[in-house]
Amino acid sequence: MKQVRECISVIVLICALLLLMSSCEYDGPDPLWNPDYDLGATPEIESVSPDSVAVAGISQIVINGQKFSSDISRNTVYFGNVEVVIKQAMPTQLTVYRPNLAAENFAVKVAVTGAVLQAEFSPYSVEPIGGLLGLAKDVGMPNALAVDADGTLYLHVNKKVLYRVTALGDLESVLTNTKARTVNDMKCGPDGYIYFARDRNFIYRVQLTGTESGEQKAFEEFASGAPASIKYFDFDANQNIFAGGTKTGLLCIYPDGTSEALGVFEDYDIYSLRVFEQSVYAAALYTGDDSTATAAGIWKMDIQPDGSGVSDPDLILDWADTGEYADALFSDINFDENGVMYIATNGGPDGVLDPILMRTPEGEVDTFYKGGLLQAIIYDLVWSQDPEEPKLYYLRDIGEPTEYEIHRLYMAADGAPQYGRL
Repeated sequence: MKQVRECISVIVLICALLLLMSSCEYDGPDPLWNPDYDLGATPEIESVSPDSVAVAGISQIVINGQKFSSDISRNTVYFGNVEVVIKQAMPTQLTVYRPNLAAENFAVKVAVTGAVLQAEFSPYSVEPIGGLLGLAKDVGMPNALAVDADGTLYLHVNKKVLYRVTALGDLESVLTNTKARTVNDMKCGPDGYIYFARDRNFIYRVQLTGTESGEQKAFEEFASGAPASIKYFDFDANQNIFAGGTKTGLLCIYPDGTSEALGVFEDYDIYSLRVFEQSVYAAALYTGDDSTATAAGIWKMDIQPDGSGVSDPDLILDWADTGEYADALFSDINFDENGVMYIATNGGPDGVLDPILMRTPEGEVDTFYKGGLLQAIIYDLVWSQDPEEPKLYYLRDIGEPTEYEIHRLYMAADGAPQYGRL
């Protein structure tokens, strides 16, 4: 009986304590987690294009998904741990520039302001774009590159020497006296010839065949007596040469060596000429007295079907419309097989801009590789002759008077036909 009374007393005491606790107010801090908090619309990544891997030559990557912000500043995109620059933003798609990264099997991540959780997509890979091929050190100042029909790369330096650049980037002497010290432009042409423009009213040329055995062919002054001095030139499909320079106007040199002035560009300094399909493209600066004329740009001229001349120049890129590049100076133009134009520049007055622009056939102009993948002053864009592994070669001025770099970029498309070496 005593045990029963003790048990009842314990039960009564417990009930009293519970009643007392329930009647007390909670004085502790508020809980850190609010179960009703709005997590925001979590972004989702459904696909990335190119799929799985960004191959070399691809400069922009598209992320498809849901719940992105149309305000670029509210999106943040990482490839692995590298933040990338966003070019365009829509609720279902983000277009970003290629990251300064080469890696395999990492995650692509998208964070949107206002959303607590981020989107992830993996695995993804980015291939290397290429880079340094070789150094031209203490051999003179490089001033021109060319590639022959077999894909051999040549380099000319101002000590009047022509070098063959091996696949390992080594320099092998080919010609020890090219006559010309300063070569503005160099092209491999028909019948094994290589052509040099040196600001004279002719073009030097010499046959390379036989140089492997040490035989030196004789130099010729091809098209001697041309109407003006020639700095830059290119071949068309009929082996005509379109040429120009400082206030020379556009010239046409025919396969037999005769030449004529075509009556355009007399008041311009031409910095690059390139034939693509049935048109001549010229990058030039205006030096005349017309205050309304376009100061700098790239023009297109259609080649007449009978080869007798060209159409009036059509301005396809006013350099003043290139934004921050308007104060930069172009040095060369070239095309890939799809008609995309690549424009080499000096990176602006301070050399801080990404040095290559590209222009699509639709007229859109944008930086090729953004974010410091390419640096310094770039000139002489030359395509390889290798459709299985397309490459774009260029010279890079690193600010050292006795040292230049030869670079190669692996590309997603082959170069446009180089008619002189076909």
